Amino acid sequence: MNGLPPRDAILRSVASEGRVVLETADAAAVRAMLAQDGLHVFVSGRSTVTVMRLVSDDEAERIRPEFDRLVADFRRRARDLAAAEGDDRAGADDWFADPHGDHCRFQHVESGLVVEVNLERPDELDPGFLLLFARTSGRYPGVLAACVHGFHDMARLLELSRPGCPGRPGGPGRR
Repeated sequence: MNGLPPRDAILRSVASEGRVVLETADAAAVRAMLAQDGLHVFVSGRSTVTVMRLVSDDEAERIRPEFDRLVADFRRRARDLAAAEGDDRAGADDWFADPHGDHCRFQHVESGLVVEVNLERPDELDPGFLLLFARTSGRYPGVLAACVHGFHDMARLLELSRPGCPGRPGGPGRR
């Protein structure tokens, strides 16, 4: 199919290496070939496509309570810090604030906790920022263990947490 390696070779590479980068610009063809295998395919370069296995529906369900605590903790801290930044109180003695554009990176002076906040929309969840918060907090080992592919796995967890998502319990496609 379009000069792609055989499906079985792609599956073996993903199983052994965690991901495979294919020389093709035809992500749709790769998605179609691997549709039933639970793999995620995305354009990773001008003429490359990356294939990887991300956190499964079952694993996401297993860590759901910890993930929900992570999201709630992040949002609470983000709201508090954004409100304090608007009042020029955020940099008090505990937090270093580094505003840049619509965002501000807050880092706790003693613990090293990092909260990257969109100051206009502090409830906004960015996979990279949420992952950084989880890593620097040291309080979410299950979520971090599930995020083998970092940003990509966190983005999948966020996707699965949306109401009505096909992989979400009670959502379309789940019992």
